[in-house]
Amino acid sequence: MENCTILSAVLLTLMITTLLWFIIACVNTPLWAAHICAKGSKSFFLASMFYPSKVRNRIFVFYAFARLSDDLIDEYTGEQQILNFLFLKRVLDYWYTNDISAKEVCYSIPILPNTFSVETIQKIIFSLESIVKECKIPRWAFELLMVGFKHDTSLHWISDETDLLKYCICVASSIGVICTHLYQNGGVKKEVLVKAASLGIAFQLTNISRDIITDLKQLQRIYVPKSWMNAEQRKQFQQMCAGNDVLIEANRNKLIRNYSVRLIEMAEVYYSDAWTGIKCLPKGVQMAVYSALLIYREIGMKILRENVYPNRSFVSSTDKLKLIIGTKESPKFAEVELSDFKNRASEMLQEVIEKLQSE
Repeated sequence: MENCTILSAVLLTLMITTLLWFIIACVNTPLWAAHICAKGSKSFFLASMFYPSKVRNRIFVFYAFARLSDDLIDEYTGEQQILNFLFLKRVLDYWYTNDISAKEVCYSIPILPNTFSVETIQKIIFSLESIVKECKIPRWAFELLMVGFKHDTSLHWISDETDLLKYCICVASSIGVICTHLYQNGGVKKEVLVKAASLGIAFQLTNISRDIITDLKQLQRIYVPKSWMNAEQRKQFQQMCAGNDVLIEANRNKLIRNYSVRLIEMAEVYYSDAWTGIKCLPKGVQMAVYSALLIYREIGMKILRENVYPNRSFVSSTDKLKLIIGTKESPKFAEVELSDFKNRASEMLQEVIEKLQSE
């Protein structure tokens, strides 16, 4: 009981200190971007509190762009979605070319998502332009992100493990690569970008492992690789994807949980690799990245500790703070046979970039 009281006091003190720290830091923070981040992802926002102010501000602005892009693509279909894609491409042209006519992009927004105003969108574009130049972010990193958004609008089923990794590279590693540039002003080594790609893969595999039932019910999508399944399992997943809730419940703690565990084990290979790369980042950002890794990884660890596959695994605020307190301690990553899962982050990142640049 006494230990619990001490821990509660420590956690309360940390929460108050973090809040005061943020209030002080807000003097030079783009509050509009901070608000978008806090509303969109509490975990990401909490981890951002441990960045140096300059990096944190860059992260908030980039997050706002990613949120805007996701809303423009995810909330629309057909011709409007095509127009939204073209708009985002023009935004990249605005950042990466000297064509004066490209400046008009800010005044030709095709449609407004519910959560964004014209003024906010213009703030995002103008603010991120200077960040892109200052941090020397390569255009291909943003193009990877765009490909990731496209994947999520058309994808129904992942064919095999290679397909799964390429999907993770586009939707998540692209963000890790961009953030790695945001941590410093250019000059990022290739091996550090590969570690960032590993972390993105791990995060996305955790997402998939957590959301198998949600994806089946709400999105009619299957991210578990088809090649992992036999004919009968594929048939069952197709029926679950078509709305067979009875079959979903029958397989919650069997087929569905088994594949969730396999995805979590696969993620461990990439979490382990990413952990070794964090020490290569600027010292001021290391705690934030360690915290993000530990908090996100815990989503999968909670699934492993429970016999019942949850509708959605999450990490409580108290557990997040406990993990943050212990950021210097390396977790005991699950021992996964190398024959089962080989780290292919470097290979996959290179392949996806080459394909992108050849198109």
